[in-house]
Amino acid sequence: MLTGLFLQCITHIYMAIYMAVWKGSSNKSASDAAIASVFIYAAGWSIGLCTVQYLYSTEIYPTRIRSVCYATNMSLHWFFQFAVVRVTPNMFVSLDIYGAYIFWAMVCAFGFVILGLWAPETKGIPMEQMEELFSGRWWMGWRARQRLDQKFPTGHDEKVLAGGKGADVVEVEKA
Repeated sequence: MLTGLFLQCITHIYMAIYMAVWKGSSNKSASDAAIASVFIYAAGWSIGLCTVQYLYSTEIYPTRIRSVCYATNMSLHWFFQFAVVRVTPNMFVSLDIYGAYIFWAMVCAFGFVILGLWAPETKGIPMEQMEELFSGRWWMGWRARQRLDQKFPTGHDEKVLAGGKGADVVEVEKA
């Protein structure tokens, strides 16, 4: 998510500079770099904000509310997709083309900071411990960690084993 936002931000910055400085010039290398930045932007979008609502939301919500939350996420995703498509041509006219790219770069930079602080890593964390991961203060999400010494709240006699300090693998043994 953060890698994708970073790629999007730097391509918006480059496009803002390109449209302000080299628009209409015969600088072939700057034009080639602008074309390449569109492809880099697409890669950043594909690994970042385009997929985050598909992946992250399926990992963090408890089963009892997951379908409603997922439907809400997807509705908002498609609403904002529609809004961006409708607003961008008007932004190009009213802010000049480079101003629109500066605006989108600022949105990406702001998103990078907020999501970097807010969204904890969910890799390797069982669904049963997701609430604990999100139980802290929202601005401290980047510091949220899973406690491997805790039992799962399922009522079974379970034991959590870690494969050493900083291990990514958690094994559950049922007794």
